Amino acid sequence: MPYVKIKSKGQVTIPMKVCKQLDLKEGDTLEITVKDNLISLEPQEVISRRLIDESIAEGLDDYKAGRVHGPYDSMDDFKESLTSDA
Repeated sequence: MPYVKIKSKGQVTIPMKVCKQLDLKEGDTLEITVKDNLISLEPQEVISRRLIDESIAEGLDDYKAGRVHGPYDSMDDFKESLTSDA
């Protein structure tokens, strides 16, 4: 495993071999955690607040227009509704 050095502002560079192995690209977001003196970096998917708000608004519009189904008594009932013609 390669070594990295901490730069003046606490920055480290992830070696290109590791970036390629994990398919990391410039601008990707990583979550950093520290446990028992071990630093971990985990890639995270970040969704914009605008996209979340738009999706919620679309769901509310569907609800208000009656384009909803359920509630269901079980997961099996829900799955069945996905394949039925009703």
